[in-house]
Amino acid sequence: MLTRFQEDPGEGHWYPTVFKNPTTQSFLDGVTSEATTNSRKQSKSDSFTLTVSVPQLDGSLRGWKVEELKVPGR
Repeated sequence: MLTRFQEDPGEGHWYPTVFKNPTTQSFLDGVTSEATTNSRKQSKSDSFTLTVSVPQLDGSLRGWKVEELKVPGR
């Protein structure tokens, strides 16, 4: 994938129409296409580990999400 830097004059890092920008959309289409292609090539594992430090800030893994720690900090 070709990676490049683009600056939109007068706009900050994020702006309301950033996802309507053709260059941004092209980049996202390429990344999601590669991710889909790569995930099909990978074999599936029967086990995994989901490790979190702050449940409110962390995402999910394969549909599982930690919502609360039994012992904070562990």
